[in-house]
Amino acid sequence: MADLWKLSQSSTESLKDFMEGFKQVLSKVLVPDHTTVDALVNALWINSKFRDYLYANPTITIEDALHNSKNFIRMDEDRRAFNAKQQAQKSTVAKAPDAKEPRQHAPYKKNGSVFTVADDDRSGATTAVRDPKWNVWERDT
Repeated sequence: MADLWKLSQSSTESLKDFMEGFKQVLSKVLVPDHTTVDALVNALWINSKFRDYLYANPTITIEDALHNSKNFIRMDEDRRAFNAKQQAQKSTVAKAPDAKEPRQHAPYKKNGSVFTVADDDRSGATTAVRDPKWNVWERDT
């Protein structure tokens, strides 16, 4: 009887595999039905829809629970097959190229202006020094 209470379904284990193991342990022990159903509910994964179903619809016999598990096993297998199919489709879809069209009026390389003041006395003359581009200008006063 202790073997029934030691069982637990992992999050990655399918319901079909778990139920097969549960039935093997169940065949080796003699336990009343209500205790067996409680052990089954206790052993199921916490997020299992079958566990939620057993809580919402308490069964009288373990045979009812095993019969109802077949529907949930089919749902679980369908969900796993669908997820595998979706993963296969995601990996085969070609990625869009990362190349982007250049913007028409994009500001290319802008350099800021540099202003300097000379140490020698030019009596009010200010010089503006900029990068050598097409609109370079100097002003002497």
